[in-house]
Amino acid sequence: MFSLRRASSRLLLSSAPVYQQERQLLLSVTASTTRPHIRSISSAATLPTTIATATATTTTSAYECPTIFSLNNVTIRSKHSSTQIKRLFKKNPARRRILQKELLLNNNNNDSSEGEEATTVQNQNIIPQSQIQPVILDPNILSNGWNAQTNVEISHYPFQVARTKNKPNDAVGFLPVYSEFRKDGAKITTRIKKVSGDRDVFLNELRATLQIPLAKNTKDIDNIRIRTGGTIEVKGNRVQEVKKWLASLGF
Repeated sequence: MFSLRRASSRLLLSSAPVYQQERQLLLSVTASTTRPHIRSISSAATLPTTIATATATTTTSAYECPTIFSLNNVTIRSKHSSTQIKRLFKKNPARRRILQKELLLNNNNNDSSEGEEATTVQNQNIIPQSQIQPVILDPNILSNGWNAQTNVEISHYPFQVARTKNKPNDAVGFLPVYSEFRKDGAKITTRIKKVSGDRDVFLNELRATLQIPLAKNTKDIDNIRIRTGGTIEVKGNRVQEVKKWLASLGF
């Protein structure tokens, strides 16, 4: 029994320095909690290694070195990868359309002059040429829209425009050209009535006078159309121009 007591007392004496070292390390860890959060985590991570080595003198370096090492090894990744850059910039549908337009423009510039003239003629608005010369150069139209009918001999036209009738004292009527305001004045049109004969020739002469081009295809909106009943409708207020043109022809 006496020998067992001596052995236990020796073990307690030998384990006292190790207990003191562990206590010092725990105190140093609790003291380091006032430091930044990253350093406290690194010190806690390095606690087992310092206890195993039992070197209290290197505790300060054990707190700081791992954090500095980990911060220095941070890899910065670029925002876009190479595939993303190709998809966003090189293979973007909008960029492809722009490149195709540039290629088409370059091909058109490299074509021959005859080809360029043909494309420009097709793209231009075609306005027919007038085939009928006016008889009266400066017709006089009053403020109410009436004009006197001249006694000049009028050649035979392929179309005819009759004046209004049933005037008092068999007076000369007005030219059948009217303006119409629709949709609170937002849309204004000019109507020409009592046109007989070849309407195609009349429309060509009217386009040449008002400088209205022909429609390129059926989908384009034409500024001149023939309504039900034979009335010819022109877009816009062109009453004075049409009346002067008809008066210059002698109608």
